[in-house]
Amino acid sequence: NGAIRFDTETNLFLHFQEEINQRGESLALAGKIVKDIAMDAHGRVWFACWHKIAVGGGAGISVFDGVGWQTFTKEDGLAGNDTLCVSVDTMGRVWVGTTEGLSVYDKGNWTTFTTSDGLSRNDPVELYTDHLGRMWCGFWKGVNVYFRDQWWRWERESVDYVYGIVQDHENRIYCSTKGGFAVYDGEKWERFLNRGDLRKRLMSSVVVDKDGTIWCAWGGLDKGVSLFDGENWARITEDSSNGGLASNRIVKIGIDDFERVWFGARDGEVSVLIPDGAPGITRQDTKTSLFRTFQKARRYTQRTRTQPTRGLLAAAIDGLRNGNSLPFLRMPAVSSINGTHFVEWRGNGTSSKKEQPVEGLIWEKAEKETVTNQPVLIAQAEAAPAAQIQIQSPAGLMTATKEAPFAIQSVKLDIQGGVATTKEIDKIEVNGFEVNMPPGMKFGNQMMYNFSGSVMVPGITTVRIELFTGENSVFVQEFPVTVPAKEPEKVPPEIHFIDPTVPEDEVIAARSGGGQTIKIQLSVQQKGRVRGIATDDTGVKEVRVNHQTAFMQDPAPSQLDEYGLTGTEGAKYFEHSFNLDTGENLVSVEATDLFGNIAPLTMSLFVQELLSDATFYESSWALIVGIDEYTNWNPLTNAGRDARGMRDLLKTVYKFPDDHIIECYNKEATKENIFKKFVEVSKAGESDRVVIFYAGHGHTISSRKGDQGFLVPVDGAFVPVQERPTLEQIDTWISMEDLSRQLGFFQAKHVLLIVDACYSGLLTAKRGARLETVQQDQVTARYLQLAEEPAIEVITAGGKDEQVADGGYKNHSVFTGFLIRGLETGEADLTGDGVITSMELGTYVWQNVQSQTSNQQHPAYCKLPGYEEEKGTVLFAVP
Repeated sequence: NGAIRFDTETNLFLHFQEEINQRGESLALAGKIVKDIAMDAHGRVWFACWHKIAVGGGAGISVFDGVGWQTFTKEDGLAGNDTLCVSVDTMGRVWVGTTEGLSVYDKGNWTTFTTSDGLSRNDPVELYTDHLGRMWCGFWKGVNVYFRDQWWRWERESVDYVYGIVQDHENRIYCSTKGGFAVYDGEKWERFLNRGDLRKRLMSSVVVDKDGTIWCAWGGLDKGVSLFDGENWARITEDSSNGGLASNRIVKIGIDDFERVWFGARDGEVSVLIPDGAPGITRQDTKTSLFRTFQKARRYTQRTRTQPTRGLLAAAIDGLRNGNSLPFLRMPAVSSINGTHFVEWRGNGTSSKKEQPVEGLIWEKAEKETVTNQPVLIAQAEAAPAAQIQIQSPAGLMTATKEAPFAIQSVKLDIQGGVATTKEIDKIEVNGFEVNMPPGMKFGNQMMYNFSGSVMVPGITTVRIELFTGENSVFVQEFPVTVPAKEPEKVPPEIHFIDPTVPEDEVIAARSGGGQTIKIQLSVQQKGRVRGIATDDTGVKEVRVNHQTAFMQDPAPSQLDEYGLTGTEGAKYFEHSFNLDTGENLVSVEATDLFGNIAPLTMSLFVQELLSDATFYESSWALIVGIDEYTNWNPLTNAGRDARGMRDLLKTVYKFPDDHIIECYNKEATKENIFKKFVEVSKAGESDRVVIFYAGHGHTISSRKGDQGFLVPVDGAFVPVQERPTLEQIDTWISMEDLSRQLGFFQAKHVLLIVDACYSGLLTAKRGARLETVQQDQVTARYLQLAEEPAIEVITAGGKDEQVADGGYKNHSVFTGFLIRGLETGEADLTGDGVITSMELGTYVWQNVQSQTSNQQHPAYCKLPGYEEEKGTVLFAVP
């Protein structure tokens, strides 16, 4: 059912699905099944897609660049359409494993490797780039490595069943194997196996955190999550975490740049472990460690821990990305995400000697086996250089040229990388200064070394890396750079605001005007947030908001591009949340560089009074129709209750006037009477809002114009779903075309039609627009604009072949229950700005009903056909 993206800033899910036009061209995902996801350095997301899980069922690779989609298939140079895995290496190349070979996408061209080029098999199931730039390919039998333009491999006696690969901080490679890990230290393989019921199981996902602890998933089996510290195993289950882990059937694990651990389960559950100090999902609980489970459809609640866990994680290595690619959340490709409870970690027993990644774990010694096989060199590169240097950080230095030198933004450049050479190396110098170089390790006939150090920037034009054996220089490589012309030690940092929106000229004026206050008008907000990018040539040491230290990290490339910045050196993304009161709120922002220069700014955030329905409408009208007691159709049990529940909500919570609520129930709800009621509610004025709610039977039939939807009055003719009605029978129903024609004559600027009926299917092939998140200082203006534009919108309970389910909120149907709940509690305000739009309401109901009914009922939202160009939307101010 496609792929799901969770936006941690808006707390919204976005569902990407297969979309093929009439010419067979892919407009989005090429297939409805997603087997793997990767993100490259440019922010493009690559999806391995299938139509069905069967030989020949693959759909190739789909790529989303944030704007449009492109799909690559065998016709475009891909080895095969049955894609198994996708990864990005440190050079920005995209590697795709298929059942017919391994393809590499580089600068617009595809290259394919197969068994004839040295691969053990043509169907790699796992790809991983290590710190030294080696691409590891895992197979059902064996593992291959592409390094220095050569293929190396180990046969099955060393390692097999490799569905997960990761590298620890000591450069050891961990390959999943049956029951545990096969670990390669550069010379030999060792197996570290579980005991008991995990001894013969296969892993599906492995990641490593900053402390070197490895987290493992067991392919969706009911085994929870295992942790490995290099010698010992521990295990976490739903029971041992007291319900914190939503499911024991974990398929995929990821660690993001905020050090949070994401667990995706086989049946769609997602849990998030938030360590101390990491931002919470709602950016409001950075002091709290929570193991959070949430629903795609529902805004989740929080519970504060009484004793936060210490030292959970400090992640830097993300098993879901490679090299310099960006972090990306991967979760099982399912349509529903279940689970609503959160608990703190609990457990009994004592820890082993090293500090625990999670409190209360019980560690058990691994069974250890040694295998001494050396790698087999498959294909010899022509004229391979004496040494090869791979730069990990800073990103971009590795590909610098004289025509496009790497731009350095600070007075000191921190550099990390690796070296592969046929000779032993005693030291490495960068621009004449010796850098840190741990002991090397052997890989076949190669020696491999890591190095790290710093370069003082003023006056340099190249970064020169030189390798020495004894005192003899054996290899030199230079990388062109440019440096800033400023005197950084005298210049304070610059601040670029992302939220709230502050024009650059106002920031400059405030900085040069000696304390001038930046004034910003906001809509009502319970929480304020300042976030942006601070830049300085020497590097940003700290950003403080209201005299409190703000959260900082390296900015995303898209954020840098927005301000014309060329690299992350000297730039830091920052954010800080705080309480806001109605009226004026003074906020101080101070950015400090490494030399202690401070850039102070003061903002005045003026919060307006709460938006209300009176802001948008002069008055509100409602037509409520509920039919349980049909003359010809089977009776219903909840339609009347649902209709009266909606009436009560509009009357008591949203203050619809009594004389503006028109009701029609059971025997009274004939076709003639319903249209008479339409005439009454059409009296609504040009500045008014109209809500029409219908609960009863619905019907959908096919015609030459496509599927046509109907509402069934109390005396409407009965026709079984599988039979085709006569024109005489159709004439006893109310067609959507009739309703559309009637609504077109309404003077009211906003009309919302809500239909809770089986087999309604009124929105076939129609889709709502994407939800928008508006900047804080633009919320009021945006909603006032939407309030002035006309709109006729529809929300229906299900598709044309679907029955609506009962057993919902306050004994209503599931659809109406969530409808009332979302409006009554404000949960349908998905963007959290104090106003519920009909689009938000439709999305909230769609998500929740889909989840509650196990994907059996699919509500829908859209503009009424024929009125799609109207730009307004029905608004409900959160009570």
